[in-house]
Amino acid sequence: MCPIPEKVKKSIVFGSGGARGLAHLGVWKILNEMGLKGIDFIAGTSMGAIIGAMYAQDLDVNDIIKKVSALNKSEWLKFFQPHLPVGGFIKGDKALRYLHNFIRKKNIQDLKIPFGCAAYNFEKCEIEFFTQGNLFMALRASFSIPIIFEPANIADHFFLDGGLGAPLPMKYAEERGAAKILVINVVQKPQYRRVHDELSHKLAYKLKKKDNNKPKLFEVAMRNISIVEWEVVRKDIEISKPKYLLDIDTSEYNMLDFAKAKEIIMLGENYALRNRDMLEEFINE
Repeated sequence: MCPIPEKVKKSIVFGSGGARGLAHLGVWKILNEMGLKGIDFIAGTSMGAIIGAMYAQDLDVNDIIKKVSALNKSEWLKFFQPHLPVGGFIKGDKALRYLHNFIRKKNIQDLKIPFGCAAYNFEKCEIEFFTQGNLFMALRASFSIPIIFEPANIADHFFLDGGLGAPLPMKYAEERGAAKILVINVVQKPQYRRVHDELSHKLAYKLKKKDNNKPKLFEVAMRNISIVEWEVVRKDIEISKPKYLLDIDTSEYNMLDFAKAKEIIMLGENYALRNRDMLEEFINE
């Protein structure tokens, strides 16, 4: 059991962003090389929740990067097999099973570092922050991107992606009195560009509907949640004014660009190296 300490000294916040959140792995790698120790609490949302849980289990980031980078486009697509939709076009079960290759702890409180993740309660219309209970169900709730993934069911409540209300869950570290918080943001102002999205094209093919001039379903879903995330992130940063903010420009990538994992991870590494002085201050202050 890993209780949250009464006084949190150092905390890391991993923000949401779908595939763009793979940049967190690159930042984590550089932080390890710089000798970061003594993190008391980790908060994450969506992909940031997944990376945060891995960090909280004290896994080997280089091993994770090697395995994730080795996945080709067809292997990534296996995690997003469409089915007849009820609440979303993808069940998310395959992605969840893949996480079992990395995360061995069943419950959040069993992780080595205290951890929490955000998800949006569909019925209550509010964010819930999970700091105990089944880890995999909490992660499944946190990454349930609307329309794309079916909502997660926890204790007869349905949950959507935490990015809808807490894409950058700083306040949960602040509420625990964290003296120093490193905030890693990968959400940027949405830019219009047509996305060649293989998932949408695969779905259109199955439904025997093709119209190359119209935005595809997943493109619409991604753009909608990107707009929501950006507005919330911008507001939260203005309010919290985090001293240690690593703001990674991921505007060249979309939420489902998992096949570009190597590029996105490297982007995270480069931004961490560019901001080495700030990170050293966070580590050593």
